[in-house]
Amino acid sequence: MTYAGLVALARIKDLVRRSPQPDEFAGSRVCNICGSTRFLDFGGRASAQCAGCTSLERHRVCFEVYRREGLLAPAGTERRVLQFAPELITHNLLGDVTGTTYICSDRR
Repeated sequence: MTYAGLVALARIKDLVRRSPQPDEFAGSRVCNICGSTRFLDFGGRASAQCAGCTSLERHRVCFEVYRREGLLAPAGTERRVLQFAPELITHNLLGDVTGTTYICSDRR
């Protein structure tokens, strides 16, 4: 991995480490993507999937990283995103962001 890649990875790990953990919500969990407070069990994990937008933990962490890094910027600012092998929820989320040119790279 290149030096720039290592720096980016360290930055993402730091953002995730500083993000609120599930225990900190004390029963009042809210999806940071859609605002739903209902969560379903998924893949043997309790309350892993949002009932509103079907996001999983990894989607909500990615969304928080995007938000903190300014990718989900207000209208009037232009952002360009190239994503490899996106999942449907991430594709829909980034494709709908105003002011973002979103390019999806997929083999299909």
